[in-house]
Amino acid sequence: MKQKILVALLVACAVSAQAQLKIGDKMPATDVKLTGEGGKQMTLAELAKGKRGTLVIITCNNCPYAVAWERRIVNIGNDWVQKEKNLAVVAVNPNDPKISPSDSLDKIVARAKKEFYKFPYVADTTQQLAKAFGATKTPECFLFDSKGVLVYHGAVDDNHKDAGKAKNKYLADALNAMRHSKPITAAKTQAMGCSIKWR
Repeated sequence: MKQKILVALLVACAVSAQAQLKIGDKMPATDVKLTGEGGKQMTLAELAKGKRGTLVIITCNNCPYAVAWERRIVNIGNDWVQKEKNLAVVAVNPNDPKISPSDSLDKIVARAKKEFYKFPYVADTTQQLAKAFGATKTPECFLFDSKGVLVYHGAVDDNHKDAGKAKNKYLADALNAMRHSKPITAAKTQAMGCSIKWR
C-alpha cells in the first residue's frame, strides 16, 4: 500500500514538473489526437486554421473557476471565431473522467451545446496535449499568433467571481493587441483554477 502511494506521488511530481510553455515558444503537440462529438478524432494542426492565430483554453465542466469564467470564455471565443476576426478557438478538457465523471466526453459535448459554443470543445483523452503545454489549471489560456508562436499565457481576467468587477481583462487585451499588431503588455499572468485531474 505504501509503495502504491509512493508511486502515485512520484507520478504527480513528474506531471507537476512538466515545463510550461514560455512566451515565444511554438505551439506543441499539434499532432495529438483530440476527441470530439461522436468520438471524432482531430488534431490542433487541423483545428488551428485561424489566419489571425489560435486560442487554446484548457478547461473543464466542474471546476468552480472554470464554471465562473465560462460565460466570458464562450463570449470571447464566439466573438473571435467570426469571419472578420478569424481566430481559431479550441477548448480542451484534459481531466480524467474516472476521477471527474462530469468531464466525460458525452458531458463535454452536452455542455458545449447547452452553453452555445461556436468553437470546438474537445477531450484530451491521452492528456498529452495538456502535458506538452505544461498546463496545470482549469481554466488556463494559451494564445498563439498567426505563426503559431505563444504571445499570451494565463488567466481570462483578474476576477472570476464578477465580470463587472474585473479590473484587468488580460485575455481580451491580449487579443486586441495582437489584432492591431501592438505589444501585449501583460503577456504572462497567473492562471487561477482547479488542478488538472491527472491519471
